[in-house]
Amino acid sequence: MCGRYALTGDPGELERRLLARFPQGRLVGERYNVAPRQQIPVIAHAPPSTRTPAEARWGLLPVWARTSKDKLQPINAREDKLMSSRMWKAMMAPAHRVLLPADGYYEWVRAEKKSERPAPFFHTVDDGGYFAFAGFVNTTTVDDLDEPIVTAAMITTSANGPAAQVHNRMPAILSGPEAEAAWLSPDVTPEEAATLIGPLADERLNIRPASIRVNNVHNQGPELLDPDAAP
Repeated sequence: MCGRYALTGDPGELERRLLARFPQGRLVGERYNVAPRQQIPVIAHAPPSTRTPAEARWGLLPVWARTSKDKLQPINAREDKLMSSRMWKAMMAPAHRVLLPADGYYEWVRAEKKSERPAPFFHTVDDGGYFAFAGFVNTTTVDDLDEPIVTAAMITTSANGPAAQVHNRMPAILSGPEAEAAWLSPDVTPEEAATLIGPLADERLNIRPASIRVNNVHNQGPELLDPDAAP
């Protein structure tokens, strides 16, 4: 699974990379520890050839949720359940498919001894620039909120060679601009969209140790990428 990621750097670069104009603010830039239940930026399709950014709470509420605190709020959707699960098959419709921009994600290796903490590792793509996770959003009306709430989930897939040394699963990172455009396209069917999901090519993933400070969702800053940073 993937439960933390990073979204740092220049919002202008993100705009050029993903064709979406992001406002300066808390959702983009210098976020070294994006965590579940936080607001995250998502990119949806908008005609004729642009993409509209928005935001959602990470942890998807199903359409049948009664309150915003419903127990079922998955942050991840497994690739092998996309076309068989009632919940995820409905999310494969074009209106629900979005891009989740990032420039890295964290995964942990379990320690051999229970007394030791799992070791975090930071994963980047290519030269460390921006990329996009495949994800979903859903807008739900619940009893405890005056306005509908928009929530999101990230798709996960089986790990590629390098990622498997850390964890047996990895987020579904779309292979590039063409795949990103197809994922968002209203002309691409759910069945066609499902073929875009799979492990990233081995040679494109880079992994390095990170600081255990990332374990605390309140910690932020570039020191999270330094394995020697003080706890």
